[in-house]
Amino acid sequence: MDGFEAKLYVVGDQVKGVQRPAGRRGGGDPYEPAPREVTMARAVGHALGLEVYGVDAMVGSASSWVVDVNVFPSAAKVPGAAAWIAAYLHARSCR
Repeated sequence: MDGFEAKLYVVGDQVKGVQRPAGRRGGGDPYEPAPREVTMARAVGHALGLEVYGVDAMVGSASSWVVDVNVFPSAAKVPGAAAWIAAYLHARSCR
């Protein structure tokens, strides 16, 4: 494959990601998802009625596809993830 594996973390409308080369186990580096990846991740949440979730995807130069969806996944590799998720949940609970 010419692309990479992505873990896309979605909180509300914000999408952050961690990527690693296709086929590599463990680890990964934070990255800014491209617009098509953001659109794909948000479409998954919209279809399933989710607000905080993760999308595992394969991202290639010509196409991308969803491999798995995780409800409330660990976002430990995303810088500032705990504060990001906590702020969203706090704001959402105060509506």
